[in-house]
Amino acid sequence: MSILWQEAMLEAFRETTLRIAHVLPKLLALLTFLALGVAAGWLIKVLLLRLLRAFRFDALCERFGLGSSLGKAGTKQSISHLVGRLSF
Repeated sequence: MSILWQEAMLEAFRETTLRIAHVLPKLLALLTFLALGVAAGWLIKVLLLRLLRAFRFDALCERFGLGSSLGKAGTKQSISHLVGRLSF
């Protein structure tokens, strides 16, 4: 009976390691794509912020009254930062 029990345990262990071996590469690929997505989003945010600052987007929005409207709504960040956050 102990040999049967030992074989059953070894088979269960082999099956479990095989399942882990199938899942692990997919999990690593998922984490890689997630990290690349976050890095790409951060890069787009930084580039967009620099572009908006170069075109003085905040000053343009202040002239149109958008900054004061957002201030009344309770937003304390600049409009370019809000656009950057949305792009991320």
